[in-house]
Amino acid sequence: MYRYYLPYRPPMPGAIPRGAKTVVAFDDRTRIHGTLEAWGYAEYDEPLDDDDVSNYELVADEQRRETPWN
Repeated sequence: MYRYYLPYRPPMPGAIPRGAKTVVAFDDRTRIHGTLEAWGYAEYDEPLDDDDVSNYELVADEQRRETPWN
């Protein structure tokens, strides 16, 4: 899975690209990995292209990518 955090708005229709397998909204903006604050995240089977990440103002979670040995 490829996880993308939403630092500027909660995950809702129009705030994330279509095709998310998992969508999680936090009650409040939550600190992730020490410095990033996010309203939630969306997970996809395949990585999003750079245009989608930029246009939707997402932040990729590099630590979340599954590897074959997970």
